[in-house]
This record gives sequence, C-alpha cells and structure tokens, in this order.
Amino acid sequence: MSATSPENAIVHIIVHGRMALFDKVKELLGKKGFDAQKMRLASLEEAGKTGEYVAMLWPPWDPKEIILSEITELEEPFGQKQPATSMAMGAWSTVGQREISRIDL
Repeated sequence: MSATSPENAIVHIIVHGRMALFDKVKELLGKKGFDAQKMRLASLEEAGKTGEYVAMLWPPWDPKEIILSEITELEEPFGQKQPATSMAMGAWSTVGQREISRIDL
C-alpha cells in the first residue's frame, strides 16, 4: 500500500453508469478499511491525485468485481502516448495506476 493509509485516503469510484451498485461498492470498500465519507463518484472531467485510490466496476457491461488501484502519478495530458492496454477515459487517461486488489461483487 502507499504512504496514505486506506482510512485516510480518498477513493474515486467508477460505476460505468450503474448507480444501483454505488452503495454496494462503498460497502465492500468499507470492509477493506476505507472510510465511506471519503468515497466519491469519479468524474471524467477531473481525475484523482497521486496517493489516492480508484475503484472501478469490471467488466463495465456485466460487473463481476471491483478493481482497486492506487493513483501513482500524474502524466502530461499531451505529448505522451497511452499504452495499448489503457482503459482510462477523460481526465483519467492522465494518471498512472497500480492495481492493489480485486474484490468480488
């Protein structure tokens, strides 16, 4: 884990429009030690900061798990090529992520 402990970290949650699962994701992350008060719905306009976390339902069309990642670095939005495997959209394409764990729904 990072220097930021889970209970103090902000977690950005990506639900791919499946708002009915937002509370379930919060509940499961709470069991992993994250503070529900610091969980928020992710935005395409603004990504998280280094040391924060992102939790994403996966796969988007039929979620079976939550992929929990730490935001590792902010990249320049222009002039840097994204890897072929990048799934990030919007502002999230400018941050590096390191997968921490996968949590079954």
